[in-house]
Amino acid sequence: NEDLFVDLQAYDSEHAWAYKSDALYTWKGDAWQKTFSPSLLYGSGETITHLEVLDPEHVWITTSERHVRESEESGETDSYLGRIYFFDGESWTRQYEVDGKCELLAEDIQHAWAWAENSIYFFDGQVWSPQYEASTYIDSVETAGLNAWAIGLPERYSLKNSNLYHFDGSQWLDQGEFDYRIKSLQILDGENVWAGGFRNNPNSTSSDHYESAIFFWDGSS
Repeated sequence: NEDLFVDLQAYDSEHAWAYKSDALYTWKGDAWQKTFSPSLLYGSGETITHLEVLDPEHVWITTSERHVRESEESGETDSYLGRIYFFDGESWTRQYEVDGKCELLAEDIQHAWAWAENSIYFFDGQVWSPQYEASTYIDSVETAGLNAWAIGLPERYSLKNSNLYHFDGSQWLDQGEFDYRIKSLQILDGENVWAGGFRNNPNSTSSDHYESAIFFWDGSS
């Protein structure tokens, strides 16, 4: 529903942002104003999918636009184009474009990650570039300093086994597959990481057929 606000983030009492699927709204201390709409500006079918606020001069949004592609095997297939927009305190610019629905997480003004399909991208304060291509769909990314972790799934919205990927400050490493659907990560630093997940328990005799588990990373395993 285009009339519903999806998310709101505030920096202080004078600066806040909120978005609906088709437009971004800004609070400037006394009133909300509709300030940016990629679909109106570019005449596209873009939908805003994520908002990330570091400070009044570093704000990002991501969008997705549906495309229909022709496939010789199955006819028409849906695909999405993701775009990243950046606000520098004065104006919005389109920074980057990726294949797939895109999300973003910024650690600081020189370290931000975006992900779409099975790819992870990195922003160094100047430009975006591809950083890692995983063997699975990337569901989410969490960071703490230069340590980043990503949850990988066999496919979008899957409730099956998960992979975990770790960026140690220099490279991404596949930490292997878990026979749990990892749902959450808590990262304190490079030697203290928790992951929580669940899986189907066919041997359960109760009405709840799921069991949960918590995993801990100490920097080596």
